[in-house]
Amino acid sequence: MNLFNLSIKKKLFFISMISVISITCLILISLLFFSRIGQIGDITASVLKYQLRVKEVSINFNEYISTGEKEAYTFLIKGLTSIRVTDGTIARLYELFKQGDSVDQAIEKMIKTSPNPDAMKKVAMLVYSILDTEVSVKLYNQSVKVNKVTLNWLELIKQYHGIDDSVEKKQLLSQINAIEASMPSLMETTHTIMNEIADYFSLKIRKVFIIIGSLSIILIVAMGFFITKSIIGPLNLTMNFVNEISEGNF
Repeated sequence: MNLFNLSIKKKLFFISMISVISITCLILISLLFFSRIGQIGDITASVLKYQLRVKEVSINFNEYISTGEKEAYTFLIKGLTSIRVTDGTIARLYELFKQGDSVDQAIEKMIKTSPNPDAMKKVAMLVYSILDTEVSVKLYNQSVKVNKVTLNWLELIKQYHGIDDSVEKKQLLSQINAIEASMPSLMETTHTIMNEIADYFSLKIRKVFIIIGSLSIILIVAMGFFITKSIIGPLNLTMNFVNEISEGNF
């Protein structure tokens, strides 16, 4: 298609279409960006809920120590088991994706054991979207680390429940208290990694914005140049023709 042979109306239409397409792309990218940020927000909220459950387990453990009731112990183990399932979700999803599973396949395998299926689905989509990035490795390693800590926590409490020797109980209690004291730091690290993920998406979207914006400006300027040239060219020929006639050159 020769742009110089198009009418001015069609040329203006081309510029309008380029502008509309560019704006549409930018809007779609913005929606994608806010969708990702929304996912991160949901997961951060889940982390906060997780922290509350950790606090509850600590309170339940203290109650169990004070009362020694079987019901308190059962409730405590149930809470800790739920925590272990939750903090192992990211690591398990990461491993499934590395094995070649799709998001739907991974969700299908994980959903039956998840205490919060909706949150797990959001986590799955987020982990898949950052797969093979440095921050995804950090998130995976942190999930594995926290899971190991809570597994150790669970096992120590079971040991504490199963022995009668006061000296051993005191030693185990010291280890259990050390784990409880380490949990806030682990959660803070998780929050830091979530912020890094948000920065990753922000940088990625910003780059796409710059590329699309730059290409749009270049295309619009180029079209404007061609349109101006296609108008001025014939206009100059007309003016030259008029000048020739005015000078008597028929």
